[in-house]
Amino acid sequence: MQTEARLPAGPAFPLLIGWTGKLVMRPWFDAMAVRVVTNWYLPLSRAWAAGVAAEGDLDRFAAASGADRKRLAKLAPALAQLHTSRRQHDDAEASWEAAFFAGGDSAEAQLIVSATARIAAATHFMALHRKFCPCGVCFARSIGPSPALPTFWRHRGASHGFGRRFSSARDSTGGIV
Repeated sequence: MQTEARLPAGPAFPLLIGWTGKLVMRPWFDAMAVRVVTNWYLPLSRAWAAGVAAEGDLDRFAAASGADRKRLAKLAPALAQLHTSRRQHDDAEASWEAAFFAGGDSAEAQLIVSATARIAAATHFMALHRKFCPCGVCFARSIGPSPALPTFWRHRGASHGFGRRFSSARDSTGGIV
């Protein structure tokens, strides 16, 4: 009986080997990552989604976000650009679906052009998240309060000395609940 020759299995998570692993495999990283995601990325994503739902209308965006309309006036061009990009993405998506899934035979070159256009439109559409966080000062913070950290993260942060900075729930004495 002859065994099949195989390459040895690589590391399960190659990103965690080397300097990146030394950076992220620290007790403080979990608390910091949760803070960044809950206080920066999720509000930013909610602002982008509200912009998509507003379809370029500043009043609809103001109603969805709950922010002051005067403060939002500088976002009018970004909302218009987001709406235009959404339409371009929808058009590219429809073209791609027609090329790949319609009953007719499409030439290979047409399939490649259609798939490339769809990916480019989707990339541009999703990249417009940046319009809701100009100059590193995130507009999206005014959309609403970030959710409270789960109990597990509050206690974990407290055990590493981050309890006061990373906890949103405190008892009457200022301690972590």
